[in-house]
Amino acid sequence: MKYIPIIVYCILFSVLLVNCRPPASVLPTATPTPVRRIKGMIEPGDKIGDMVVTFGLNYNVKSIWDYCDPVGNHLECEVPPMSKLFIGQGSWSRTTQDMEEEWKSSKCELILDGQPLDLPAFGTHDYIVDMDGSAYFRMVNVVLEQPTLGTHTLRWVVHQAETNELWADLTWTFSVIGKTTFPTITSVVSPGQQAHTSQAGDVNFLLYLPDEYGKVPQKVWPLIMYLHGSGERGYGLKALKKQPLPETLEQQTDFPFIVVSPQLAPEQSSWANMIDPLNTLLDEIQGVLPVDPHRIYLTGISLGGAGTWGFGSRFPRRFAALVPIAGFYDHFGGIPDNICDLKDVPIWVFHGDKDGDVPASSSKVLVDALKACGGNVRFTLYPDANHEGAWRKAYADPELYTWLSAQTLR
Repeated sequence: MKYIPIIVYCILFSVLLVNCRPPASVLPTATPTPVRRIKGMIEPGDKIGDMVVTFGLNYNVKSIWDYCDPVGNHLECEVPPMSKLFIGQGSWSRTTQDMEEEWKSSKCELILDGQPLDLPAFGTHDYIVDMDGSAYFRMVNVVLEQPTLGTHTLRWVVHQAETNELWADLTWTFSVIGKTTFPTITSVVSPGQQAHTSQAGDVNFLLYLPDEYGKVPQKVWPLIMYLHGSGERGYGLKALKKQPLPETLEQQTDFPFIVVSPQLAPEQSSWANMIDPLNTLLDEIQGVLPVDPHRIYLTGISLGGAGTWGFGSRFPRRFAALVPIAGFYDHFGGIPDNICDLKDVPIWVFHGDKDGDVPASSSKVLVDALKACGGNVRFTLYPDANHEGAWRKAYADPELYTWLSAQTLR
């Protein structure tokens, strides 16, 4: 099997690191082999500045690739502060033999802030993963502990082992950023999507206003609040712009809603403890902007889908409609005790039948419970969609926004 380009490695590893749970079976681990220290090479436990370069196999370690955007010929990554950050490399193959051949056919260098790492000293780890059948995944376990604030560079060089032919020479620039605050909103705001911080300082959010905003005196606008998934937590709001609705609003100027997209901080594991700040944020926006109080809608994806169910069930009279996508409540299969309080709220639920991260049954059990209460609920199950595919399809469907516009709080 030919060597898989490093960009594919990064994308594959990013997906696996974020979405996979510990596999049922693990191949034998190739542990670091004691080697003679090579002058000028970084080994596990060494420091670059205040950062400790080490190795680890923890699934909860976030990967640098989760935060990267292509810029020209390289990637730029804005990383929130965290205790550990994975910067290693991984690849997958269909058989262990193919894996061995791939790794023997190439020699790799990883250079952090101008200092080369002694990769064999960090060792590798193999997994069995389920990707339409058995497949094998191997990674080099390079992790930064306590990555320091500021800008860093990561260079990855790959040569063919026998001929020394250059296969890849790529550089990433990643900036570890501290907590960021933005201007609070006032009655004088510009069309487009802008970054703001709530008056209480506890929520950073993107605010979108269409081009027509403010051109028609006395017009009140419908508002959508969008809750992101677990991978978009941070401080800088940049990760939010990779998501389908905020991503679209970076370019579209005639979307006929005000859209508010708040962001969880890196340490927040769910929206559950943010419901009161979000409710206050809505009050704040309504106090400044001409929002139609009868047409406020809540939607979210994955963890944000769970937040949609949680926020909606806490305040069932706040929203004219709910749109949870690939979501769940509290845990997979969970149902709010007060589910019937939502029976009069129009709800359109979306999920992918091929979702390997949040099973479609997590949405179905909520839909069935609402139907048992006589609830006003629609359920769209995309037969061939995976986790991300569900929200890509849903937010790209004009019928969703036509339906939302027709829902009014009574």
